Amino acid sequence: MATCPRVLRPCTSRINVCFFFALLVVLVFLPSLNEASSSSSSSSSSSSSGDGGVGVVAFLYLWYGVPAIDGTNQHWNHEILPHWTTAENDKFKHLIGKRHDPPDDIHAPFYPLRGIYSSADPHVVDSQMREIKASGIDTVALSWWGPRYREGATDTQGVNTDDRLDAIFEAAKRHNLKVAIHAEPYPGRSAASFAEDIAWLGDKQKRGGGEILNHEAMAKVDGRPVVFAYDSYHIEPAEWAQILGKRGSLRGTELDIFVIGLWLEAHHGDELARAGFDGAYTYFGNEVTGFGGALRNWQAMAAEAQRRSLAFVPCVSPGYDDEGIRPWNARATVQRGENGATYRRTWEAALSALKRGGGIARGGVGITSYNEWGEGTQIEPASTGRLRPAARGQPPRLYDDYGDDPYIFLNITLEYTRKFRRIVHSDKLHDEM
Repeated sequence: MATCPRVLRPCTSRINVCFFFALLVVLVFLPSLNEASSSSSSSSSSSSSGDGGVGVVAFLYLWYGVPAIDGTNQHWNHEILPHWTTAENDKFKHLIGKRHDPPDDIHAPFYPLRGIYSSADPHVVDSQMREIKASGIDTVALSWWGPRYREGATDTQGVNTDDRLDAIFEAAKRHNLKVAIHAEPYPGRSAASFAEDIAWLGDKQKRGGGEILNHEAMAKVDGRPVVFAYDSYHIEPAEWAQILGKRGSLRGTELDIFVIGLWLEAHHGDELARAGFDGAYTYFGNEVTGFGGALRNWQAMAAEAQRRSLAFVPCVSPGYDDEGIRPWNARATVQRGENGATYRRTWEAALSALKRGGGIARGGVGITSYNEWGEGTQIEPASTGRLRPAARGQPPRLYDDYGDDPYIFLNITLEYTRKFRRIVHSDKLHDEM
C-alpha cells in the first residue's frame, strides 16, 4: 500500500488518488515543515555570521558514479578490501580483491530507494538536498581528498571528488543549506599539504571553478569556514600547530578556517587542543570503534572540550555494517534495532552529553552518515524487498531494509533536530539571564 511522508516520501502507487492524498498531507504538514526549515535557516544563518555554533551536520559522500554519467560504476562496484594481516586474509582469500557487479549486486547491505546513482547527477543532488533540508539538517560535510592535481589524493577506489564540489555548493544554496568540507586523508598528507589544500579551495582562478571558501553556502563559525579533518591524529600536534596554533600560518589570514579534528582515543582531546584545533568530532557513534565512539564517554568529552575551548561534535549513527567490503570486520557490525532504536539511542546520548557537559550552543551534532552505503551508516532512504543475486559463492537473498518505512531515519532526524534546537534555545536563554 502506497503511503506518503512526514518528511519526504514520494508516492510509488500509479493511481492518481495518491497524488491528491500527497497534496493533502503536504498541506496538513506544511506548518511543521516550515518550522523545521525556519529553524534550520536560522541556525545556518547564525553560523554563517559567526554568532552560532556548528549545528547539525550530515556527512555526505560524493564518490558515487554510474556508467551513463561517469563512464563507469564508482563505489557501487567496490572492491573487497584486504585485512592487514596474512592470517586474516587467508580466511577470506576467495573474496579479497573481487568486485561487486552493479546494478543488482552492490557493495552495501542496503539498496538505495532511488537506485544506484551518480553524485554528479544534478537531479539526484537536488533531490538529496531537498531531503536533507526537510529533515532539519543545517549543514552537509562533503568528503574531499584535496586538489585533483595532487597525486594519490583519492579514496581507495581511485575517486577524487574535487570537481564535484561546485555543483553541491550551488545546490545547497538553492535549498538554503550550508556546506562544510570533510578533509579526508591521503598518502603523505602533512600539515603543510593540508594548508596547501585549503589555499586551493580559496583560489578560484587555479581551481577553474566557483567560490568555495567564500561561497554563500559555506558553513562558518566565528566567521571562518568549517573544515572537518578526518584521521587528524596521524599528524603530530606540534606539526599541526605550525598552521593552526595562535601564530600558525593560516591564522589571521584570508585562509583562516574553523578546523574540527577527530577525537578517536582518550588522549586526542589534549592533542587537538595543543595542535590548535577549534573543535573535536567523533565521527563514529558506537562502542566498537574506540573511546571516542563510545556513547558513555561523550558527557566527559563534552566537559573536557568545554574546558579546552573546543567545540564538541558527537556523531550519531543508525548502525554499522561494512561486511560487503570488509568481510573480516564482522565484529564491528552494529544492528539498527527496531524502529530506528540505535539511531535514537545515539541521538539521546549526544543531546544529553552536550546539555550536561556544556558547550551545546557552540558545538553541534554530526550524523554519520547521509549516504555512506558501503559501511551501512546511511539515513538516505533504502528499498524494501530488493533481491541481491547470487554472487561470490553466496546464494540469492534480500537486501536489508528499514522495515515498512524507507524514510524512517529522515523522520527521526527531523524529530531530533527539533529537540536539538530547543535545547540550544534554552541554553542561550539561560546564558542571557
